[in-house]
Amino acid sequence: MKTTAKWALALLVLAGGSFYAGYEWRNFAVMLGALAFFLTAVSLLVKPARTALTVLVSVCVALGLAELGLDMLPFNARSVHFSPSDKPYWSRSDLGATPIPGRHTTRKFDPDGKVIYDATYTIGDDGFRVTPGQPATFSQRVNFLGDSVTFGEGLNDDQTLVAQVQRLLPGVMLKNFGMHGYGMHQALAILQSPRDTSGQVNFVLTFPGHAERSACLPAFSMGSPRYVMQADGKLQRSGVCGGISYYPLARVLSLSKVYGLVKTALHGNKRQIDDDFKLYLALLRDIVKLSASRNQTVVVGFLRDQDDYFASSSYSNQQIVDAIKALNVQVIDLTLADKSENVDPKYVLSRYDPHPSAAGDALRGPMVADVLRKALASK
Repeated sequence: MKTTAKWALALLVLAGGSFYAGYEWRNFAVMLGALAFFLTAVSLLVKPARTALTVLVSVCVALGLAELGLDMLPFNARSVHFSPSDKPYWSRSDLGATPIPGRHTTRKFDPDGKVIYDATYTIGDDGFRVTPGQPATFSQRVNFLGDSVTFGEGLNDDQTLVAQVQRLLPGVMLKNFGMHGYGMHQALAILQSPRDTSGQVNFVLTFPGHAERSACLPAFSMGSPRYVMQADGKLQRSGVCGGISYYPLARVLSLSKVYGLVKTALHGNKRQIDDDFKLYLALLRDIVKLSASRNQTVVVGFLRDQDDYFASSSYSNQQIVDAIKALNVQVIDLTLADKSENVDPKYVLSRYDPHPSAAGDALRGPMVADVLRKALASK
């Protein structure tokens, strides 16, 4: 074998190993390095394309350095990392992603290597999280719809908000339909699907950040249900975010800080952002309408976002709360402070991870249980 071919083979092996490591570590810079190794190997074997490939390698190196630079910014969430030995516990579904049945351990670390959480998730045969203490027989049921906060990211099964409420309502069946990255588009899709969403109350846990998810802005939203608003204000289901063929690529791009910044910048004008909020509120409107047609009551739990989140919008936390109340539903403010910025640190997992801690959900549990108790009594 010629020396050039040997170098090319070595680079291809290095590229494969680097890409695998980058994906396992969820590090896009390492994956860009893998692509640079691959393109360099190809350039050694295909001389006519060497100039063009060299340019592409330079681009990969430049983008990789940019990713590393962004990772070094203070309090950058990308500096947080998961244990590489913990395998992904979700698979592709009609909702974008659904957990795989079984028990899964996940460990998250801050930039200094300190454990943010070490939790075990139990997923039922239907692809949703199991809640301890569910009654064997019941006449009343509440469906919890939401994202990773509803799911209970970083919390063991008995620490989630749903579990906290279940202990206070032992005779009521509580079903957790939450999942990482979900938004109101998935909540509506779940209710519209053949899944068992029977019951008297649908509890929807939401925050303003769900607007950009409904608009398919984050890379992790790719493959999730897509809804568009018609001229008359009605919603229409329109395939999936990004098109189904883009879903594997989106899983990789979701790790890129540069991609996230560019996509947000291209979507950053005020009109588009306001349209995102209108779509988000329309999704909540249809959730309420569909629930009412089934004689189900909707209760909304609201978590305020940081004030600067609305810097490029006509909306605010209070305006969104008022708009939801105008749908004739009860809204519970579960922020645990007058502003998201003022939440006591003990009520979140870490300064690097704002998901609720067990202590935070222990406070929210009685608040939610009290409202649900009254809602169920009226049925």
